[in-house]
Amino acid sequence: MTNVRNADYAALLLRVSLGALFLAHGLLKISCSLWPGTARFFESLG
Repeated sequence: MTNVRNADYAALLLRVSLGALFLAHGLLKISCSLWPGTARFFESLG
């Protein structure tokens, strides 16, 4: 059997780490390639 308290902490740790991962990815997209990167991508398509 699993300890309910340990399972709660594990779920919290997983949610916080995934949230940090999503935030880091989103901030990287916004800060590095918002409009100029999008324009370059569409120009590369032809």
